[in-house]
Amino acid sequence: MTEPVITIGIVCHNHGELIGRAIESVLSQKLSYSYEIVISDDASTDNSRKVMRSYLEKNPEIIRLFFN
Repeated sequence: MTEPVITIGIVCHNHGELIGRAIESVLSQKLSYSYEIVISDDASTDNSRKVMRSYLEKNPEIIRLFFN
């Protein structure tokens, strides 16, 4: 992948029911330039991390995860 032109940041804390929709919203955009999605999880105790990891497995060239 080329160096991303834009970085989309998503911050999450116990948003397991919504985080997938947020990621899908970004992935569904049709862009003519490269981008990355940086997701930071602030010690969620629900299924947020599991959902994020599943998207990372499908899109490792675009998604970067940080767990606090």
